[in-house]
Formats: sequence, C-alpha cells, structure tokens
Amino acid sequence: MLRRWVLPALRRRSPGRPRERTLYASCCGVPESDLADRLADLMARDREVRVGTAVTEGIITVAVHGAGEAARGVGAVHREVLRRLGRDAYAAGRVPLAARLLDLLRERGLTLALAESCTAGLAAARFAETPGASAVLLGGVVAYHDGLKESLLGVPRALLRREGAVSGAVAAAMAAGIRERTGADLAGAVTGVAGPGGGSRRKPVGTVWFAVADRDGSLPVLRRFAGDRTFIRGIASHTLLDLLRRRVEGALPGPPR
Repeated sequence: MLRRWVLPALRRRSPGRPRERTLYASCCGVPESDLADRLADLMARDREVRVGTAVTEGIITVAVHGAGEAARGVGAVHREVLRRLGRDAYAAGRVPLAARLLDLLRERGLTLALAESCTAGLAAARFAETPGASAVLLGGVVAYHDGLKESLLGVPRALLRREGAVSGAVAAAMAAGIRERTGADLAGAVTGVAGPGGGSRRKPVGTVWFAVADRDGSLPVLRRFAGDRTFIRGIASHTLLDLLRRRVEGALPGPPR
C-alpha cells in the first residue's frame, strides 16, 4: 500500500522538488578552528542551508544540509565549501582517509611502506582495513626501541644519540630506511611522545615527527598535539596518512635539494 498508493501520492504533491539534501566534505591536516574561520559566514545560524562540522582524531567532516526549498541551494554551497577548503579537503563526500590514499596510489601505480614508533602500526592497520590495500601496501616496521630503528631501518646510532628518537632527522632516516628495504615507491614514518610520561621541556607530550620519503628524498614534518595517549596516537596515524596523500597529490613539497 505504501509503495502503490502513498508514495506516488506524495510525489504528485511535490513533483521534482527535493525536500531534504545533505552533502559532505572530508578534511584532514587542518585545525578545526582554522576551518571554522574559513567557513564562518556559511556556518551562520540564520542561513537556510546549514553548514556544520564534526571531528574525530583529526578527521573533520563538513556537512551541508538543506530542507524544503533550501535543499535546492545545497549543491552551490557545497561547491563553495570545497573551493574554500582546497587541498585540505581530501574527498567531496564521507570517505575514509585511507581509502582516498589507496585510490591515489592505485591510480598512479605506486607502492607504499610504513615505519612507525609511537603509533605502533596503527597507521598501517587503518590502511589495511581498506579492501584492496594489498595492491599497494608492501609492509611496515614497528620500531619502538632505538636498537630496532638502527637494525631494522638503518637509522645511524650516532644520529639517535645526537638528536634523540623523537626528531626530524630520525623520522627522515626511518622513512628512507623502510623505503630502501622494501623497494616501495613511497614511504612514511612517525616517531613521537604519546604520553602520559616521557615528555620534556624541549619535547613535551604530543610532540610528533613525521617523514615522507620518495625517490627525491625524505622530508620531515613536525606536529604538536594536545590530548591523552589514545588521542595522540589516533591523530598521529591519520596525520601520517594525510601527509602521504598530500605528497602524492603534489600539495606537500619534496625535500630541499
């Protein structure tokens, strides 16, 4: 009865008029406050098309919603949101970051390897959750102990002693080492202080170094996060995948020559 009589009657009462519509954008690598500044006027409460955000461990989902006649304007507002976000939006929809990175790597025929310390394989696990990951992911190394950074990834002992495990130089060496040992086209590395202990004045809890390595070399990137151990490890794993995504898309510069 619903399909035969009720729904057709409702369609006749509002032919061709969308009554509700929601479009999404997925972002990473940008503070929520910065994103809110860019979209401030679009997020005003008095607008018919509403724009809102939700964030989970560094992944920001922007929702553009309209009901009734306002549904007609959702597409235009969504396009404006994407324009303002630029490369910080990795997908024009609700898409896992790992899935987007996988698509990019497959499109370009690139392989991937990961070296992780503080995240202990969490980035690799997120990537491997995506169907088809085996087409590009060659493998990875979890190297918590400095001795394993040296023996498995080739990080020089002198470098570890001079710079410390949580440093840009060590992150870069980890990424270069895993790439060399696996033969991957692209490699990522992460080392940091996830807490609750282990921090210092120079390297407080939340200090995380990343590196992305390809044929042009290895580029270190520093990020500082605030939160508990679970949060820091979660956002660090997403950040590593996002830096790799940006490098593939050309939004992250290569290492200086």
